[in-house]
Amino acid sequence: MQLATLQLYNRSWRVLAFAMLGVLISGCDRTAEIEATPVAEDSASALASGASPDSAFSAESFEDADPSSLREALRIPDPLLRIERVSRFLQQAKPDRLAEIKAEFEGAVLDAGDSEYVLFGVWWAGFDPRRAYKYSLGEEIRAEHPRLRLAIARTWARMDAAAAVDSGLFADFSWNSLGSQGAGFAPELLDAIVVGWFESGKPGLEEFVSGLTAVSDVTQGVRTYARLQVIRKGARETLEWTRETTAFPEAHRRLLLAGALTIIAHQDPELAVEWLAIAEADGIDTRTFPMRIAGSWGHHDPLKAFEWIKTLPEGADQNKAARRAGLRWRETDSKGLASWLSQQVGDEWLDPLRLLTIRTDVYRSDYQVDWLDILERSQELADEQKRKNQVIWVLQQWNFLDPDAADAWMDERRDQFTENELSSAHEISMGEKKKIERLLAERKRRES
Repeated sequence: MQLATLQLYNRSWRVLAFAMLGVLISGCDRTAEIEATPVAEDSASALASGASPDSAFSAESFEDADPSSLREALRIPDPLLRIERVSRFLQQAKPDRLAEIKAEFEGAVLDAGDSEYVLFGVWWAGFDPRRAYKYSLGEEIRAEHPRLRLAIARTWARMDAAAAVDSGLFADFSWNSLGSQGAGFAPELLDAIVVGWFESGKPGLEEFVSGLTAVSDVTQGVRTYARLQVIRKGARETLEWTRETTAFPEAHRRLLLAGALTIIAHQDPELAVEWLAIAEADGIDTRTFPMRIAGSWGHHDPLKAFEWIKTLPEGADQNKAARRAGLRWRETDSKGLASWLSQQVGDEWLDPLRLLTIRTDVYRSDYQVDWLDILERSQELADEQKRKNQVIWVLQQWNFLDPDAADAWMDERRDQFTENELSSAHEISMGEKKKIERLLAERKRRES
């Protein structure tokens, strides 16, 4: 079933699915019986504490793995074969060889975040997740990578989610727009914790997610849990479940449905649209739902998505849905989007998307664009005042960068502008001026 694989892995390390497969399925979860007591500060202490290195692992899975064979495996040129050999080695390696194995990885020709480091991190987390996670925070520069941290967090949660949560290592230390640090978990790490806990099948996950309090935690945790329910139960069954479950506060139920619809719309957008109507009939606040459905739908079938968006009531929901679907379309076929927009003559509801795509193209190209083409696209705006304002904006940027060419264009069309408009076209805001100067300076540095 396609949905069964959809977004199973956090997008930050989805590309490692094959690399993880051999380890995650066939042995790196060998610590299901690990002690729930706090892990020793370093792995050597953990092994010296009296616990048998094999106590949390299946004994028959282990043979004494010689680190020299790991060295040979890490030198294999073919990446898929190298990953397979490294995975095989780690499935056989004993924890008491950690120091030697770590030395082999640190001496290998690997880049930051390479799959082999992720496999090493998952193996290490199998017997000392706390120390493995701290290692991923920068002790070895090539290990300091989100892929490794997420893999270790997920492995730790699969083994002992409560210990992972209580470790205090997954807090959001970033600074928010209000100038204070986040109060909960780092979103990508919370996702990994929920996924690992879900994979373990151990109780307590629903209670954990429903008990989250920080706004960012609630948003991330509930939507991740909804995504996993789609994988486990199927699309329609999950949607029915969101109506029936009593495990979550009422405010969380809306997020459950939002998360499920976002995933389902990738594969079955018609079902997502059907349930949008059901949610509205149930009295659920469906603001943002059309945008989420449109974004997922627009990623793979934008024309059909826009046929549906056109049927939405005019207003904020329709505008946001068009913007989201359009940006997704732009990611895969920017020329196709521009061509389609040029054919939608007089559709005022598409003006916000037109404005967004034009300015995004200007910014992302460091203002190195065909200004005549940008002006032509600006003339496609249906609303007269928005069209005038956008043309003036384009002329301001062009005039700052190439005044002779911009003036020549305006001189030929003086009868189309008032004196105030022509005057405005020769001015530019301080913010835009600084942005252009910064981008030009960065480009000059790159080229030098």
